[in-house]
Amino acid sequence: MDPSTASMGVHQQSQQSIDHHSMHHQGNMNTTQPGSAASQIGGDDFGGYTLLNYETPKIPHLLQTAQLDVKPILSPNIGILEGLSKPATNAQTLLNTSSTSLPTLFLCGTENQTPNVINPQQAVLPKNCLLFGRIDPSTKQPLPLKLQNIEEHVRYIEWLPKDPRRIVVAMNAELGIVVLNPELDEIQEIDTFPKFHQDTIRQFAINPVNQSLVISGGFDEKVFVTDISKLVDDIQSNQMKSENSVYLCQDVVSSVRFHPSDSNVASATTDQGVLHVFDVRTGNTSKPAFVYDTGKIELFTHTYLDDFTVCLGYGDGQIQVHDIRTGRSLLNIVDKCLSVVGDFHYEPNKRLLISLGMPKFSLYQVTASSFEVLHAAASSFANTTNPGPTVTHGTYIPQTSQFLTTDNYGMISLYDL
Repeated sequence: MDPSTASMGVHQQSQQSIDHHSMHHQGNMNTTQPGSAASQIGGDDFGGYTLLNYETPKIPHLLQTAQLDVKPILSPNIGILEGLSKPATNAQTLLNTSSTSLPTLFLCGTENQTPNVINPQQAVLPKNCLLFGRIDPSTKQPLPLKLQNIEEHVRYIEWLPKDPRRIVVAMNAELGIVVLNPELDEIQEIDTFPKFHQDTIRQFAINPVNQSLVISGGFDEKVFVTDISKLVDDIQSNQMKSENSVYLCQDVVSSVRFHPSDSNVASATTDQGVLHVFDVRTGNTSKPAFVYDTGKIELFTHTYLDDFTVCLGYGDGQIQVHDIRTGRSLLNIVDKCLSVVGDFHYEPNKRLLISLGMPKFSLYQVTASSFEVLHAAASSFANTTNPGPTVTHGTYIPQTSQFLTTDNYGMISLYDL
């Protein structure tokens, strides 16, 4: 992967040509290209997964639902989905574990892409906002929300794993960072970075080892690798140019992830059904990219179950599990509670896979040989004329075994799993 130079606007150098079509393999892939990531990983083959107890999943206990009084908290974008767009995901929580008396912190954003509303006094109203909130641990109720108006719609949010004060946000085609005050009770500032992407960002991921390193992908068909610390230093020193790297996917990027054990390896999926696994480094240390065509469109999300096993989610509710060493399909099911799989949340310590989408979510227990459906949440409002609220994002709270979701009705819900 080659570096891309940005002059705080963006001037992009051309990447070394990647003829990824010659690296595609249709269907079940039994061979690998010489020097590809799959052939370098190695390892023993293992059997497929078995799906257990799908007919009688439990319904998770809904502890509470709070109205955020601002909607939509990321619309499901049903119209865009017809054009192969992953549902926007955009709420993230942080559970501060330094003391049990401290509240859970959460940040939500709105995704209003309509023109600005003009009030009777002809004043232009803000199109979108960030909502910062806290949940009181004693009452389990949200404390008063703090609202910050912003112009661009919010596409994704993720807390820096080692810094409770800073949250990375994707606002349309720009990355930025939200900084909380030292007391962690309100937003202190919002800094927007130079615009590298030429179109809306779909998802980003923070490196698990170096939290300054962020990968982001979206509708411009590129995955950018950005060093936030270097970028901030360049801005503060009034540099006219800042450098990051780019990987060309040659199709709309639906999701991005870092490898669970190798922080130099990242992956991306595209709407047309292609999985890319690539090295984020540049120069001689960079390894060849591995590109695998699943042969199925509307590939909206993916996550790693372990170093070699990837779970893929599709726009028709299908879930596939693949061994990326061989391309072998280990499991192929349809989530009966979701018409669209928009995102995954995986907890490796408890081996819990949460499948999110339309309308809500399903929870699976993953073992070495099986998927067992533990819970399935469907919309209680759904009918033929009104599909009801659609979950836009969710976050698992491991300390309490609870799951927090937002939906397009402007509600935040806490489930006891």
